[in-house]
Amino acid sequence: MQERCKIGVVIGNANSPHAINIMKGIDQASKECDVQLMYFMNVSSPYTAQLYPPDTSIGWDYQKSAIYDYARYVKADVLIMTYGMMSIFMKSDYGKQYLEYFRNVPCVLINEQTDRPNWTSIIVDNYNGMYELVEHLVRDHGYHNFAFLAGPPGNTDACQRKRAFLDVMKKYDLPMDESHIETGDFSECVQTQVNALLDRIPNLQAIVCANDVMALTAYQECEKRGLHIGHDIAVTGFDDWERIRHVPVPITTIRQDSERSGYMAVYSALELARSGQGKNIVIPAKVCVRESCGCTCKQFSGFDQIENMGQKFVYEKQKNTVYRQKTWMVPMISRNMLIALQDREKFLKNALTPMSFFGVKTALLYVFRNPVEYNIEKGWEFPNTIYLVARQDGECVEVFDEYKNVASLEECGFSEEGSVRYQRKPSVFCLQSGSTQYGVLSVEITPEEVDMVYLISIQMANALMAYHTEKKRLSVQRERELLLAPSPPCARRCCARRASCAWTILRRGCSAAGRMSTPRSRSTARCRCGTRTSSPRLCTTSSNATIRMSSTAPCTSTRRDTGGKTGADMAKPTAASLS
Repeated sequence: MQERCKIGVVIGNANSPHAINIMKGIDQASKECDVQLMYFMNVSSPYTAQLYPPDTSIGWDYQKSAIYDYARYVKADVLIMTYGMMSIFMKSDYGKQYLEYFRNVPCVLINEQTDRPNWTSIIVDNYNGMYELVEHLVRDHGYHNFAFLAGPPGNTDACQRKRAFLDVMKKYDLPMDESHIETGDFSECVQTQVNALLDRIPNLQAIVCANDVMALTAYQECEKRGLHIGHDIAVTGFDDWERIRHVPVPITTIRQDSERSGYMAVYSALELARSGQGKNIVIPAKVCVRESCGCTCKQFSGFDQIENMGQKFVYEKQKNTVYRQKTWMVPMISRNMLIALQDREKFLKNALTPMSFFGVKTALLYVFRNPVEYNIEKGWEFPNTIYLVARQDGECVEVFDEYKNVASLEECGFSEEGSVRYQRKPSVFCLQSGSTQYGVLSVEITPEEVDMVYLISIQMANALMAYHTEKKRLSVQRERELLLAPSPPCARRCCARRASCAWTILRRGCSAAGRMSTPRSRSTARCRCGTRTSSPRLCTTSSNATIRMSSTAPCTSTRRDTGGKTGADMAKPTAASLS
């Protein structure tokens, strides 16, 4: 039987609509081609990135980028990388450096161009799509006072779309300078930028956005100010995200078929694995004119439009209800794990038992023996091994012996069918809290469940942090108890009386000379005060003399107030007779 082609998929900003559609296309093609997939996902947190930048002591978003490096350690025949979305939240110099790690590996890049002969690139026609849309606004609507909400600097899609916008402004001699441009990060967190444009530019006629997610935020901010979209101001986007079609005034945009990009990436990967020859693929973009630019939408008849919107409303309401229920359940995972901190098996079962409720088919929990500190200045260094500690398959959860089920980083990836580690289409998430990495969570999910499982991974990581902290606490407590263990009762009384004491060895069956008649005879010790104990220990006398006792040697106490006699003189038999 021919071995399946193993494809690693590295995706950044995996909770974005664009990335989810790409994954849908990849999934569909993988089923048709019977290939084995493994996703390495970074779910970006734009709100966190704004509030706590990576260069601050409490900004740990850079930790999630460590998941990209796992792709370097798995045995993939070819890699698919959505580099355009990965580079958004990377350091400016790290993106290109990261690609260098894979220069000898066949790769398919989505949203990026390449000149490497053994790589294939798939990119949408950003320039012509944006150019056509902006020209429509100028030529057909007569707008002349524009603002542009750009994407992140250095991102190929963002740069091409901005260049197209500026070229149209130049072609029609429309005024344009930096005061009419703000930069976002393709996320919804652009309220500040939108309001800056509205405040700064009087009589603004149109806001052109580099993607639909930012366009929706612009739409909402304009509505807050009482502006009527499509009449008082035009708003446009790029991508054709499903959600912007169903707002009260549907948003004009450019359609890039993200599912098609993902679908083509799998077939291109198979061709690249066979031939080793790459190519550049450009997917056409199409302008979708709707009401937000000022056009009248005649896409549906009145009745059909109402019916479709009603069905969509019911569907969205049901989906939101389910999502809300799942969101409420996520904190329960860490709560149940924290309850069982001192019971390892229950702790791990509580981690994976709820996974089926969240739509997870199978889950594998891997941990490092010792948590790994990831310092952004020093970079990420892999430990040599990682351990499989628990596995979920549907309703069944299995916990493995601690640090017994060793797995190499390669085994965390592709495994043979029938193996305990086998997953047909795993998605891997880092388990990190603060600056510390605890392991990875590998799950089989649909693209729609990415953001929910990401939230779960945060809960698990925090619980693992508490688990390791508790282990350290218990270890320190045990050491302290040994150091502070109490002396025998007799020693305490003797010390309380501030009197010297000597131990006398009594052995059952000893001869007059003091030799043992049987090796099994039990020894006891008697203090001067008359108390017996079977556990001779240290006794500190008032003269600061320390007497050490064992079951095979008598006490050889230093001088005490016994008329010049020593403890050895007082104790019969002698040391020589017991040697």
